[in-house]
Amino acid sequence: LIRAFPAVAVLNDECISTNCCICFCLLQGAEQPVPCSRCNSYLICKRCSLSKCAKMLHADECDALQALGRASEEFRPADTRSLRLLMRLLLFKWRDAQDEDTVQCPESQPGHGWWGEADVCADGFDDICGMASAELESLPDHLAAAFMNMSQQARYFLGPYTRTSHEQVVQLLARLYCNSLTIYGLKTQPPKWGKDLVRGEIGVAVSTSVALLNHSCEPNADWEMDENGCIVVRTMCSVRAGQELCLTYVEPHLPVSRRRELLQDAFFF
Repeated sequence: LIRAFPAVAVLNDECISTNCCICFCLLQGAEQPVPCSRCNSYLICKRCSLSKCAKMLHADECDALQALGRASEEFRPADTRSLRLLMRLLLFKWRDAQDEDTVQCPESQPGHGWWGEADVCADGFDDICGMASAELESLPDHLAAAFMNMSQQARYFLGPYTRTSHEQVVQLLARLYCNSLTIYGLKTQPPKWGKDLVRGEIGVAVSTSVALLNHSCEPNADWEMDENGCIVVRTMCSVRAGQELCLTYVEPHLPVSRRRELLQDAFFF
């Protein structure tokens, strides 16, 4: 139904040393992971490394990630996923404002080498700004404070060319908070490459095309990330013409009271 290259996507902290930071594929077997030569931490698979467009995604963030890795615990959160997602979004905003020769999304093909296969839709930064979110005034105090702190952290690690007002960044974070998709895939733990593989949560992504789908505790569609790093939405059952397509934002087997609590906390409804 939908095949979308996410505007931003990042791995969970524990998957950084085992999965490609672009397409999220698990690096194992014959394709042993090779860390980025600059930051020496983040991995790119062979296919993504051959694409100018794919490499640009990591090249833009590499200096900031190096600084993040060197930072003391005072300036670095215990879990860096949300901060890395924000930094990649601010870099996406900067890239989106540049000329066509530096755009990082798949629509820059054929000149920039979309590394995947088949057609795909991609977001612009204006699409991100159009996503639904809670009003800043209605954010719980603890969430507003956490967003402001993360905005300050991103400004510390990123270059001045990405500078955005704290108010704008907090609004962007509110949109990310309400529209992020959990990504599941194969994961393992080094040094057991190719052993004890399990399917579990490996990262988070944001796609405005997928974010258009509403929630239902009885969903008729689901999403996954394919081998190209795209979010693919497929039906789970027969769907009538004109029937609304819905995803579930929470685990549908949880008690009703718990589902309502999670929906209110994370999606404000």
